[in-house]
Amino acid sequence: MTLTAMPKARTIARRRFPPWQVIELQGGYAVEDAEGRRLGIFYGEADASAAKQAGGLTLDEARQMAFDFARLPELLKVEGRG
Repeated sequence: MTLTAMPKARTIARRRFPPWQVIELQGGYAVEDAEGRRLGIFYGEADASAAKQAGGLTLDEARQMAFDFARLPELLKVEGRG
């Protein structure tokens, strides 16, 4: 797999889960830690039928997975208190 340079990613400021944040990419979403390291990338297809045919995710599913992944530190912190 070859990685290509992407235009500057946009932070989705309204849904930020410290210490991780979700960044919108072309064709998907990435989760970065507080130091800017990419922890996960979730790609999706804009067309739901193309995503289904390829066995992949839609952009909405990729976005939801990225947000859920970014919440892991928050969820683990709450679980650890009990």
